[in-house]
Amino acid sequence: SGVAARVAERSKDAVYRLLQGRFSPVESQALTLKILNLCLGKYCFRARDSMPRSRPFGLVVDPSNVCQLACPGCVHSDHSGELKLFDWPNGTLTEDRFDALLRAYGPTAVGIYFCNYGEPLLNLRTPRLVRRAKQYLMATALSTSLSVRRFDAEAYVESGLDFMVLSVDGATQPVYETFRRNGDLELVYRNIRSLVAAKRKLHKRTPVLSWNFLAFEHNAHELPQAER
Repeated sequence: SGVAARVAERSKDAVYRLLQGRFSPVESQALTLKILNLCLGKYCFRARDSMPRSRPFGLVVDPSNVCQLACPGCVHSDHSGELKLFDWPNGTLTEDRFDALLRAYGPTAVGIYFCNYGEPLLNLRTPRLVRRAKQYLMATALSTSLSVRRFDAEAYVESGLDFMVLSVDGATQPVYETFRRNGDLELVYRNIRSLVAAKRKLHKRTPVLSWNFLAFEHNAHELPQAER
């Protein structure tokens, strides 16, 4: 990978010139770093390099390790709580800490996923975190139950968030809450409507909303109703 890294370094000017005609100088410089890092990463992967010279090109960030639901099998389930399988103090990501991460990895990363163990919408700073990531020309996505009462739809639309996965495993409350314990399906629908309304008001096409329906024996019969 040492040879590949030197080739990438020598290619900076050529790649920059190719981009300069379509993007601003700053954007061209940023994209040059990202493209060459991707190429270097692909080379290291194919070479099975145990010490790759490339930087991480995809980031996973948890804005919150808290969740208001208690879905079976999750680290936030009642069973996990009783056994103390997930013993992290509740907390949310601060802007200062996130900025430090971006300074280290943002210049070469192409995408960031704002979700891991918690519900990202419980951190009221999340739209600002997304906006900061977009300044580094990264694609942004998150996954949410959307069963939250404090939700600023316009803030998420204005943040530049590209993709939002909605985890909604049912079309009626009794079936939905079988898995999404403590979830409120009507609240979810209300938040979806507010997102759609905000996109129309602000003339934005993003975030793209994707309904993620995990099919089990107890809810598969509601798939046609969910599609409607």
